[in-house]
Amino acid sequence: MARRGNAGRQRQRGRPSKKQQAARAAGGLTLKQKASFILKHRFLMVKKTSEMDKQQWENLIQMFDYLPQLRTLWYFACAMGGLFEKETRVQTLRQRRKTLLDNESYKDVPELVEAMEILQRGKFKKAVAFAYSQAAQKVRTNNHVERANRRFRFTEKLRYKWRRRKWVVRFVLLALDRWWRQAARTAGEAKRSSQDEPGQQSFSSKKAG
Repeated sequence: MARRGNAGRQRQRGRPSKKQQAARAAGGLTLKQKASFILKHRFLMVKKTSEMDKQQWENLIQMFDYLPQLRTLWYFACAMGGLFEKETRVQTLRQRRKTLLDNESYKDVPELVEAMEILQRGKFKKAVAFAYSQAAQKVRTNNHVERANRRFRFTEKLRYKWRRRKWVVRFVLLALDRWWRQAARTAGEAKRSSQDEPGQQSFSSKKAG
């Protein structure tokens, strides 16, 4: 859609006249503006419908008006989310998978056909088994990765005059070594404090006796 917005006669340089501005306003949004709106709200395609508010529903409907093909993609994303719904019988999940694979509207889209190949019987069985396992219940975060990225971005702003690649690699290695030493020192202090607590408790009990 954004590429199609570049087609046609190019606009003349300079400020448009009031007549041209009125004509553009009456014509509605351009293809570039519509593509920018879809790009900004593309997260609505995979967001759970139960967590969407009224404004997000309106934005989603507006996206369907700009690009009707997105409606099929949204239906497919909703169906995919239902394949791994928790507290659902395995027989129900298998029936949902069969219904999704038999949908003719999805088979007309090459990208969706490629995505449905991942839902083969063997791979889907393993995915369902993982969803019901204890490992899937663990909450895993990447806070440590984001924290390191913020540090790197901050140091890049301070050292914007780097000229050679080896200087950057050298600094990254030194920074990682320093952070690892700090983490090891903190872990060692926490371990020693945990070991000293039982001794202090026994000494205090003896003194009280």
